[in-house]
This record gives sequence, structure tokens and C-alpha cells, in this order.
Amino acid sequence: MPILKSVKRFLFLGPVFFIAAVSAGNNKAPDFEQYPAEQHLEQKPLANIDFSSNLSAKMYQVRLKEGVAKGANFADHYALVSWGCGNECQSLLIVDLKTGKIHSIKDKPEPLLSSRGLDFRLESRLLIVDPPCPENYNPCISHGRSGLPVRYYLMEDKGLRLIVSGT
Repeated sequence: MPILKSVKRFLFLGPVFFIAAVSAGNNKAPDFEQYPAEQHLEQKPLANIDFSSNLSAKMYQVRLKEGVAKGANFADHYALVSWGCGNECQSLLIVDLKTGKIHSIKDKPEPLLSSRGLDFRLESRLLIVDPPCPENYNPCISHGRSGLPVRYYLMEDKGLRLIVSGT
């Protein structure tokens, strides 16, 4: 029985200790420099978005066209396009400016959702969804968003792959 209690305690508290360790810097969370993007000298805007490459894309044609018109903003040659989907809700899809294909999480056509927003860079393949709340940031605490899991995705040829998730 004591072993079972220990296992239950580990399963319950393990994620808490992991997040505390990441926050304290002991087990470093993924960072942008670990996942550099390809570097291309020339960027040409994409003429045609392949709306047939994603089952959800046709519903967001206007948003996707507007996002692509602004050019690459993620992982060297992707246009990460996000829009509001309600109170404390953002949706996103990613357009490959080389091929016109539209991506989300691998093998899922629906847009990826976030509540606290996104963090990403042109020079990195790392996408952070619902980034950590700054310490003692009142809107995060008072609106109950501090407990949302932070998700780290890596952009790959066929979409985003979850590499780390925590609370």
C-alpha cells in the first residue's frame, strides 16, 4: 500500500515539480535558439494559397490572405496567421510561403487555439502557445489564466509537433 501511495503522489506531483524546476531554471524550458530556422536570403510572397491542403482553411480565407500578404513571420518561410475566436481565445493556422500548404498540428486540420497568446520568431521553428505568465501579473492571476498549460511546438514539414507541455 505505501508503494501505491508513493506512485499516486508522484503521478500527481510530478508535473508540479517539473514546472517548478523549469520556472527555477533547473530544467530549462525549450528556447528559440535551440531550434533555428533555415536561413534564406530571398523571400518572395506566395501567389497562391493551397486551400485544399487543410479542411478548415476555406472558412478563414480572408484572414489567411491578409496574413500571407504581410510575408514570413515564423520559422523563416511561414506566415503564422492568428485571429480572435472569442474572449481570451485566439486561433491560428500556418501557411508555408514556399508551397502554399496550410498547417496546424500534424494530422489535424482545425486551427490551434490559445488563451494567453503566442510567442514565436522568424528565425526559430519553436512556437510557444499560452506562454508563462509574468510573475505577479495581475490580469493573468485575476482571470484564472495562470494555471493554463504552456505548450511548446516544433514546426516541421507537415505541421506542428508538440515537444513539451506543462502547467
